[in-house]
Amino acid sequence: RASDALKDVNNPLQILVVAQVFAANGAMQDAAQWGETALTKAVTNPSDRATANSFLGRVHLKQQNYEKARQHFEAVLRDNPSDMVASNNLAWVLSNDLGQPDAAVQVIEDVIQRNNLEIQQLPVEFIDTMVVVYRNAGQKQAAIDVLKQALQKYSSNATLLYHLGLLLVDDQPAKAKDLLSQAVRLGLSKKDETEAKRQLARL
Repeated sequence: RASDALKDVNNPLQILVVAQVFAANGAMQDAAQWGETALTKAVTNPSDRATANSFLGRVHLKQQNYEKARQHFEAVLRDNPSDMVASNNLAWVLSNDLGQPDAAVQVIEDVIQRNNLEIQQLPVEFIDTMVVVYRNAGQKQAAIDVLKQALQKYSSNATLLYHLGLLLVDDQPAKAKDLLSQAVRLGLSKKDETEAKRQLARL
């Protein structure tokens, strides 16, 4: 058994391999337990500790243990304040699950500044989170500005076109209709496609 074979292993990354296997098979409780073991072993190594905390944050996110997920993502950022993935995940949890969009905005803006990045240098997944965070914080114009800059590079990204279309529905309906139509043609998730078509029906 893996548990017997690894009971005396002190390398946290080896222990995390077992945790990842459990997670891949949907056994999140076991994944969390092995992840916690790895974290205990990684207590004196900031890099390994960050890796373990990042894994545990994702596990708790899947289990909808949002406060625990937050704590682990924050722990990653204490060890590595420039971590883009942890910042993305933390901002998402704060904004969408814990009702703290203003705190999420701070997380997003801090990590961009630390990494000295322009909008067009960011991955689409991060831009997507930025837009949702700004929108939830009531910063509609900031979200629009981010999307316009991003679309200069990712001009055929359906998700970004969709987000901008939604934001322009009230103020620029003709433009919104064009953007949402493009997004649907390019292919959206089922949920986003349904919402896009609902908006198009009223434009």
